Amino acid sequence: TTPWPRLQLPEPAPRIHYNRELVKIASQFEPMIQVLRKRVEAAGADTEVARRRYRPELSVSLEGGTYSGDGSFRQGTLLVGLKLPWFNRGRYRAEVAQSHSLRAALEEELIDQQLETSHEVHDLVVQIDDARRRARLQREELIPRTRQMLESAHAAWVSGAGQVRDLLEI
Repeated sequence: TTPWPRLQLPEPAPRIHYNRELVKIASQFEPMIQVLRKRVEAAGADTEVARRRYRPELSVSLEGGTYSGDGSFRQGTLLVGLKLPWFNRGRYRAEVAQSHSLRAALEEELIDQQLETSHEVHDLVVQIDDARRRARLQREELIPRTRQMLESAHAAWVSGAGQVRDLLEI
């Protein structure tokens, strides 16, 4: 027997303006952009590793051997190694060029993803604005007109000039 409370639509949301700050926030938290940034950093590190492989490398090591019976020192060996990469210059340059081109491709993909995110934010702002305008139209135009039509159909039905079907349809 308790009547239901009157249903009210919430106020339309405030207008959202498309701007660089909104795109910056979206780009900062977009997971694919974060992944691509990490991949660009990793590709840069790979390029640096490939460049360092081209440098000569000197290694020194010391090995010692002991007698298993009493644990006394038996022999020692000093090893010196020198890697000269200049003889395989083409292979090292190709490796550096490959890692550099991979990084450039990832940077282009990152730029493409940022532009796609910007377009997606723009589309979402347009959709939100459209929904906001529809909500205002519903609140300010359609609901009052429908209510007025319902009242006039109810009055016509009560006076006997209208039909129940029209009242139920409204």
